[in-house]
Amino acid sequence: MHVLPPRVLSLSAASTPATATTPSNQSRRNSSQAESAHDAHHFVAQQQQKTDKSLNMSIKKMWKDIKQHAAEHHRSVNAAYQASYGAGMRYPAGPMN
Repeated sequence: MHVLPPRVLSLSAASTPATATTPSNQSRRNSSQAESAHDAHHFVAQQQQKTDKSLNMSIKKMWKDIKQHAAEHHRSVNAAYQASYGAGMRYPAGPMN
């Protein structure tokens, strides 16, 4: 039977035994970082969706306002034309001879 030697942890002058990096600490830290990055990604995506929805609503409102003003303008032009030139020629109902 082959026995592996015990794993030796390297402690540098900057690290202390409480902060020594072991595989379990490293995986926990990587997991925490991954969760944090995942949460940040969802937060950014959620904010982008809110911005997109707000922008779409603004564009829809602007387009609705443009159509409303165009309709008012055409009614005004038609009324001015009728006031100046009358209602225009009216043809009798039915086919013309």
